[in-house]
Amino acid sequence: MAARHDFRVIEDALSAATAEETLALQAQLVAIALQDARTARSGLREIRRLSRRKLTGMPAAALMLAQGMMAVLNGRPAGDGTRLLEAVLSDLAMIPSWDARAAALWSLITIERFSAVDAALGALRAEADRSGSSRALVAVYSSLALLKLKQGDLAQADAAARVAFRVVRDGDFAQGAVFAVTVLAETAIASGGLDEADRLLDLLPHEGLPASVGGMLIPAARGRLRLAQGRTDAALKEFEQCIALWDPALWGMPTKDVGYTHARSGAAHAMLALGEMRKARELADAEVADARSFGGPRALGVSLRAAGLARTGAAGIAMLEESAAVLADSPALLERAMSLLEWGAALRRAGRRSQAVPILLQALDLAARCGARPVTERARDELRVAGARPRRDWSAGVESLTPSELRVVRLASDGRTNRQIAQDLYVSIKTVEGHLGRAYGKLGIKGRAELDRVLPLENQG
Repeated sequence: MAARHDFRVIEDALSAATAEETLALQAQLVAIALQDARTARSGLREIRRLSRRKLTGMPAAALMLAQGMMAVLNGRPAGDGTRLLEAVLSDLAMIPSWDARAAALWSLITIERFSAVDAALGALRAEADRSGSSRALVAVYSSLALLKLKQGDLAQADAAARVAFRVVRDGDFAQGAVFAVTVLAETAIASGGLDEADRLLDLLPHEGLPASVGGMLIPAARGRLRLAQGRTDAALKEFEQCIALWDPALWGMPTKDVGYTHARSGAAHAMLALGEMRKARELADAEVADARSFGGPRALGVSLRAAGLARTGAAGIAMLEESAAVLADSPALLERAMSLLEWGAALRRAGRRSQAVPILLQALDLAARCGARPVTERARDELRVAGARPRRDWSAGVESLTPSELRVVRLASDGRTNRQIAQDLYVSIKTVEGHLGRAYGKLGIKGRAELDRVLPLENQG
């Protein structure tokens, strides 16, 4: 995929470079090499060699980036990589390669430095838009899409991923497809669009997937799709394939998934559906242990949710409560909604309905805000069983909007014209008009002047 291709390009350039150019190219090489197990050993050798030299400028920045990436892949505590990666992020001009910049961004997203990435992407997006470079646009919009997906903002994740995918498709830049397509698919799954997710993932390879930061995303997304489709055996195979791609023997260094794909907790969910509770608990507990050491609230919350579901009685409820608690201050709103839902459902099953209802109401509100229809529907069902009277069905209202429709009405509510929205989202004005027309019908309004009335939660968030 992209990393291995770029590795070969730089290796070829080295043969004709001056001494100064050679050092700069070698420094870029290490960050790119670490993205793929087939080149990671070469990258590790370069890191050791360059670490013995006194570097300044771009080579020093590239080395810090590589060391930060290695900390992420090793699954070391988030603080180990944060210092290095945020130093790089503070002066990305020292990293001219857009592929290397994208690596810095996905690394920081993985260690949950969401606000730092969000702040950096503003200037990077403007630079990419001005440049018109396919690599720049794909790097920026794929990173933005991944960030928003992790935060549970499905509308913005979908919009950014569509920009990246359009650039990939129109520019025949196949190397950039994986990030854009997997985010689009994950967004569709979370929104309830399983057929669309299936069509998207069919665009990506099914066999011979590389152990790379892009390749891992494919079986992880397919596993979540198969779970949502009720194809549990197929889901488990996909997650097991993803787990295998993390094998340290492939990479030549210690590797741990501490929130990048969550393949072990995904496999645990599949095993629970197959009645394999003991195996599910072992996998989930292993991910919890690594997530605690890592220290990312989102990663720990996701892992604890799987571990809690793999237990019965008070122990399971306690872990689900802890999952919701560690996510309470996290911007990962959809994960928080899912943990609240599972905690509330467990309390309801234990006969503690009065405690369950307010928790389930929180889950419903958060899921609706994210545009996550399956979670919203299940929260509503749980509330009905608990004896509450939840809000109307999502055939109308904000909850009924697709991610694309929600993103467009948000921008319209912010005062953007149809032309400005089209420019922001890289779509035609006709597409914007279509989204608005359908959204107005679902919201029961006549135009954008009424949006503030029907989108109070969005405007507060």
